Amino acid sequence: MLDDYSNRQIGDFIVEEQLGRGAMSVVYRAVQQSFNRRVALKIINLNLNPLARENYQPYFIQEAKVIATLEHIHIVPIYNYGAVDEESSYIAMRLLQRGSVLTLLEDGIVDLYRAVDIFSQAARGLAHAHGRGIIHRDLKPSNILLDDLGNAYLTDFGLGKLAEVSLDLTEAGNVIGTPLYASPEQLTGDPIDHRTDIYSMSAILYHMLTGRPPYSLGEGGLGELIRAQATTRPDPVCQLNPLVPAEIDEVILQGLSHNPDDRPSSIEEMAETINRALGRRSSPNSDPLIYVREVTQQALQSRGSQQLRLIATMIGIVVVAAIMIALSGGARGRPQPSVRAGARGDAQDVAPAPAEIEAARAALGSDGFIAFVACGTSAAFHETQVEAMARQAAEYGVDLRVYDSQMDVYRQTTELERARVEGARAIILCALDSNALASSLEAAQAAGIPLVHMNPVQPLYGGVVLDGDHLALGNRAGTLAGNLIQSEFGGEGRVLLLEYGSQELIRERARGVEKGLSEAAPASYIVSRLAVNSAEEARREVASLIEQGTSFNVLISVRDGVVYDAIEALEAAGISPEEVVVISIDGEERARQWVDEGRYLRATIEVDGEASGIMAVDTAVRLLAGGSVPEYVGFPGGDVYTAGSPVQEATAANAP
Repeated sequence: MLDDYSNRQIGDFIVEEQLGRGAMSVVYRAVQQSFNRRVALKIINLNLNPLARENYQPYFIQEAKVIATLEHIHIVPIYNYGAVDEESSYIAMRLLQRGSVLTLLEDGIVDLYRAVDIFSQAARGLAHAHGRGIIHRDLKPSNILLDDLGNAYLTDFGLGKLAEVSLDLTEAGNVIGTPLYASPEQLTGDPIDHRTDIYSMSAILYHMLTGRPPYSLGEGGLGELIRAQATTRPDPVCQLNPLVPAEIDEVILQGLSHNPDDRPSSIEEMAETINRALGRRSSPNSDPLIYVREVTQQALQSRGSQQLRLIATMIGIVVVAAIMIALSGGARGRPQPSVRAGARGDAQDVAPAPAEIEAARAALGSDGFIAFVACGTSAAFHETQVEAMARQAAEYGVDLRVYDSQMDVYRQTTELERARVEGARAIILCALDSNALASSLEAAQAAGIPLVHMNPVQPLYGGVVLDGDHLALGNRAGTLAGNLIQSEFGGEGRVLLLEYGSQELIRERARGVEKGLSEAAPASYIVSRLAVNSAEEARREVASLIEQGTSFNVLISVRDGVVYDAIEALEAAGISPEEVVVISIDGEERARQWVDEGRYLRATIEVDGEASGIMAVDTAVRLLAGGSVPEYVGFPGGDVYTAGSPVQEATAANAP
């Protein structure tokens, strides 16, 4: 029986609620304190006998190090691992909360195209592992997780091998893996190689397309299952689901062959054969990403929506099947822009002339578009920015499509790939982590796709940086706070600094805040820096600090988007507006309203989201037209919105 670790601390992790339980592991949602992020924390206990216990932890660390090197878009990343005690260990992974293939199977048969998309994505991750000599050993529907868009991620690599540490499990005939999806050689204890995973993947695809595994575990137990695998073939897939083409049926049954030599030689070969049967073209660099829009996603979650499923997946398949067509032209035939390295400019330097707008429309053609891969769209600043982009694009007669990363680095990787796959001819990007996007940005540059960066990144991949002076914005907020500290708190400020997201612009603003504070109120200090990724997290973390007794009289948020929830945490704790000075950056309409109402917020530093949105589209259009554009383009910002609060007098009184 595995212990309950809820509400306990394990190393760097504060364990929260239990998410799932298996035979030898329990998964919890937890918070990794050093990065202030939520993770999935898997606690593993193999119930080892005394002889195996002594060598377990060194073996676990050795295996975990190998598994942690698997970096692929369709493998759940491992953040950390370690020992809980002498026979229990933990692995911290990316948190995905949209369920797994097992969740999908609760609705019965999975739509053909969606099933093949999931299989293809998982196959790519598996091929990456096989290429490094790593066998999964325990593939099953619950080990293929799904993100918010329905994309697939393999998890639990190596757990089957870790189980071999127990002497009881390595006796002849004992099973390492899940029987219904395990290969015959696994069930009989014979040597295995990568083809055991091919069998398991075939069994999973069979289940998705028929609504049941290829074999059942009846009253005869494991022995009956082993005999069935050795003496019978599963019912044909197309017999149970007439929508499945015979070619796909054939390759699935081949993958379920009793003899490993009769199976496809690689999982890549199997996936390629299946996709060819659907009329798809594939290449080592293409990937059938799933992208169901939010409104469609909600419809697909309700049972009985088979028609909507078919429509949504068919739309996806048409786009994915056109990958090579959409990208094959590359930059051929398009006017090539000139990005003036090191040059700086403003709005006038990127505004396109009428002839350039016409040239950009011609470069886009009938099906091309400009993609905006956003950091997020929930904050009012981002909404203003997106609305301005949409208006400007409509005025120019060009198509703009928005890809919302929802402040999630891994989701952004998927969104950027989606934009390229769907045929974006120019990309406007608000990068959350440019290092995580490096391969996609390199591919975009190689394909001649113009890039407009909404925040500082290095390298630029041949693109243009469109950005305000975030160091100056932060400095303005810090100086403002320092002046108020001098006038209201005798120069002694205990500052809570709230950071939203992990982009370089956030770090720039935070550095500016620190500089402004140190100059305007040198006796002040930052008591805590909270890095959050959502408004809800901001509320929760501020409330937690207050509950812990952390004292602060100044709260500075480097983005308006999370300051409202932080203020609500102050209200809930009974802290009055007179006790704490609150300043934020972005100048959102809601922030200005709260300043006017005197609701804690003393001032917000204005950043012109509308101007930046317009300039982003202007820059993309001019690049598409082959125009000359400076490498760095600044947009206006930095005005202080106070609406008659004491800030102006304090600033004036303390000005040098």
